[in-house]
Amino acid sequence: MPEIIVPTIGRIVHYCADADMCEAAIVAYVHNDRLLNLAVFGNDGDSRLEASVVLEQPGDGEVGYPCARWMP
Repeated sequence: MPEIIVPTIGRIVHYCADADMCEAAIVAYVHNDRLLNLAVFGNDGDSRLEASVVLEQPGDGEVGYPCARWMP
């Protein structure tokens, strides 16, 4: 099984609301290795908070939507 990437405040991830829409996000708070609060930046540049978002870790497969993913 691949090693878990430990999330830290300030890291950049993708916030995916569904299979067709991913946005840039900054980790604002880490609940644990798989649960984050994010500052999400929409396509128009406005930001918003998304709380308690599941982080897809390497080897997990899809965890459902919405979710956060490490950038490729």
